[in-house]
Amino acid sequence: MKRHDKAPNGHFAEGLILYGNLETGAMASQGFLLEPPDLQHASIGVQNDYQDKLRIFLSTLGPKQRAQLQWTCNSDYQKELIRYHQQTATVTDGYHAGDRFFSVRALVDPATADLNVIINRKVYVLELVTDKEPFQSVTFYPADEPPAQSAGQPNVGPSRLLGLLDKAKAYPLLAEQYPEMVSQIDKAEPFTQTLYEGFHVVLTKVFRFDTEDALIFQVEFVNETDKPIYYIPQSLAVRVGSGVYWSALSDASGIITAGVKDPKTGKITPGHSDGYFVICGTPHGGRNHLSVQNTFNVLVFRQENS
Repeated sequence: MKRHDKAPNGHFAEGLILYGNLETGAMASQGFLLEPPDLQHASIGVQNDYQDKLRIFLSTLGPKQRAQLQWTCNSDYQKELIRYHQQTATVTDGYHAGDRFFSVRALVDPATADLNVIINRKVYVLELVTDKEPFQSVTFYPADEPPAQSAGQPNVGPSRLLGLLDKAKAYPLLAEQYPEMVSQIDKAEPFTQTLYEGFHVVLTKVFRFDTEDALIFQVEFVNETDKPIYYIPQSLAVRVGSGVYWSALSDASGIITAGVKDPKTGKITPGHSDGYFVICGTPHGGRNHLSVQNTFNVLVFRQENS
């Protein structure tokens, strides 16, 4: 059959297209739609195997058989790409290679975005939406990972809590020189006050160690009198809503330094003392899941003398 600039008239028969005279001889053809996989990033072995399959296919063509291949990239992803650009333009992420955490921040309000996180060759899709009361920190655990133990249990015992306390005290230095060591620590500086007769307590810093489910509180005791005030450091606690969480470890002297009274004016310059205490888990042995953004009231139990 001679070649044609344009396809000649043909006939459909049993899934074939027949060109030419059916009585004197015709050419039969059949079309197939092939959707080959994307092997751009496949291993060399997989690519070689696919090449062998193509060679086998070509070798099956007989002397009077022809194969005509036409390829096209006919998928139009413009709509999806525009939507992706619009969404990603409203949210920025703060991920750096090697980190085990990332942060996201909305650039406009309201904003929505999709975030794909790949862990252990699995893809997790996070749908992000702005909210007036957002989660400040979210931690994902494997389904088979046991929850953090409460204070007093072997893996969060006094020695471990002391280590966390030392890390909280050294936070400014670690954040400056070894930022990867504090990347998993949530921190807030509320500077809220809890008032008592003759003194008040300023909550200066709160640290959360999520793996241990522990919070460390740095407080400043301010004595408004000219006499020392004594308290029980082992009984320091915080109130969150209706819940009370007692300290599992404290680093406080139990004495609030007396203020200095001016003999002429009688004005008292307040005395100051610092302290730390740690809460871990709940009184019932579970996780407290407390965020550093909560409103904490510091509970101090006073004693009359040393």
